[in-house]
Amino acid sequence: MKRWFPPLLLGALLALPATPASAAPVAAFIVGVVGLTGTAATIATFVLTTALSIGASALMSTLTKPSTPSQERQASVTTLQLGEVAREAAFGRVCSAGSLLWAFNFGGKYGTDWECLVVALADHEIDAIEGYYVSDQYYAYTGDGGQGAFSNCLDLEFINGSAVTDPLPVRFTAYTDWAATDVLRGVAHIWIAYKYDDKIWPQGRPSFKWVFRGKKCYDPRRDSTVSGGAGLQRWADPTTWTWSENAQVCRYNWVRGVFACDQVGRPDQLLVGRGLSATEAPPENIIAYANLCDEPVPLRAGGTEPRYRVGGVIRADETFDTTEQMFAAAMGGVFVPVMVKRMGFDPALAGGVILTTITDVMGFLSFLGLATIFLLHR
Repeated sequence: MKRWFPPLLLGALLALPATPASAAPVAAFIVGVVGLTGTAATIATFVLTTALSIGASALMSTLTKPSTPSQERQASVTTLQLGEVAREAAFGRVCSAGSLLWAFNFGGKYGTDWECLVVALADHEIDAIEGYYVSDQYYAYTGDGGQGAFSNCLDLEFINGSAVTDPLPVRFTAYTDWAATDVLRGVAHIWIAYKYDDKIWPQGRPSFKWVFRGKKCYDPRRDSTVSGGAGLQRWADPTTWTWSENAQVCRYNWVRGVFACDQVGRPDQLLVGRGLSATEAPPENIIAYANLCDEPVPLRAGGTEPRYRVGGVIRADETFDTTEQMFAAAMGGVFVPVMVKRMGFDPALAGGVILTTITDVMGFLSFLGLATIFLLHR
């Protein structure tokens, strides 16, 4: 191999966006320098184009990857968090173990028959709890109180994160030093009490994961004061908002910000998100994209489903570009397997490369966009 070839290839990787269109001219140049012609040149150009685009993606991933790998992050969401944790917002339909706020024992001769956990699910009001997992077994959530599926050895009390929080469950707080004012205002949380019983919990101490519909969102399409909108929703009145898993609607609400007790008029109460104003993030600009997300897609088994949906937890300590990558991955993860399968490749093998490229490019573009804003507003 000629001495100048490795530096040329490395330089191409550094200069290229991770797209085949951008890689093609460089591949053609390299083939021309090497001196290939005819069929050999065509094949070599294709191989080099693919290799350069994937290589650029891998290099970009190394330079701009999130601080926490996606697998580790998912594990952190579905494992009960202990200690100090960042504020969290839940969008769409979520499965989360939450974060532990308090734990104590009560009942029986020695006050140890029951263990009670107080677990935060989100730092805002959520729409509803749908169910929960005990270990890997799913159970529908039918309401507070003793759970019949566990012979009443499991007692639950859900308190939503509204501005006016429900009273504390006295049947639990009677065993604590919590005051009547310790209501965790603005934090959706659940009290979990279970009685030790080897027959009910043969696996030992149970673990819980909660399936719930997350934050109620403002949808500009439902706001008649927005160009192209129609309805009674208003950004300034969170009581008019409704739950949504529309990818663009959820992203827009993250862009505008999640505020403590939905105090959207107080910038100092921003918990999660960018906190942009309507001038900085015009609501009318997302209407067409939100409609695209809701576009019905036929299913092979019959029926339809919306084209792009999201569901997950966003934390206050995550960078903006990391969050944008997660939104891009949520939407890219829908069409990539279909596209790859139609091309004749195994989605399980090829999909990861393409999806990584999507998230890398989005991260790089977000970086460039932020850099541009910084340079223009110095």
